[in-house]
Amino acid sequence: ILQRKTALQSLAARKEAASLAADGKISEAMAIYKAILKDTPRDADAWISLGALLTREKSFAPALACFERALNLKPDQVGALQGISGALTARGRYDEAEKQIHREIQIAPSTDAQQRLTRLELLKELAITQQSMDKGQMQEALEKLGALYLAHPDNLAVVMGYADALMAAD
Repeated sequence: ILQRKTALQSLAARKEAASLAADGKISEAMAIYKAILKDTPRDADAWISLGALLTREKSFAPALACFERALNLKPDQVGALQGISGALTARGRYDEAEKQIHREIQIAPSTDAQQRLTRLELLKELAITQQSMDKGQMQEALEKLGALYLAHPDNLAVVMGYADALMAAD
C-alpha cells in the first residue's frame, strides 16, 4: 500500500511540475523534479524531464548530465538520446548531435528522427557557410547559400542566411 501511495504522489508531482513548466514557472518545476529524484534517483524519466527544463533554460552542461544519467539507467531510452542531441545541437556541437540521432534511429526508427537529422545537416551547412562569411569568403558563401536556398526554399533559416549574405555582399 505504501509503494502504491508513493507512486500516486510521484504521478501527482509530475503532473504539477508539467503544469508549472507549461506556465513558464521553470525553477518551480525543476524543484519538483529534484525532489522526485532525491527520493527515486533511478527514475530515468524524471532525469529526462529535468534535463529538458535545463535545456529550456539554456543550462546545457547540467542538462547533458541529466540526459546521460537517464541513459545510464536505461541505455535504450530514446527520450534521453533526443535530449542529448537537442542540447548538443543548441551548443553547436553538430557532429556529436548527429551521432546521437543515428543511435536513436538504430533503437527506434522514426520519421521525426529522420527530419531532425535533415535539419541538423542543414544547420551544419549553415554554420560552415557562416564561417566562410566570417573569413571574408563571400563568393564561396553566396554560392553555398544559393544552392541551399534552391534545395530548401521554404526553410526560414536558409532564406534569412541567403538574404543576409546578399546584403553583406553589396
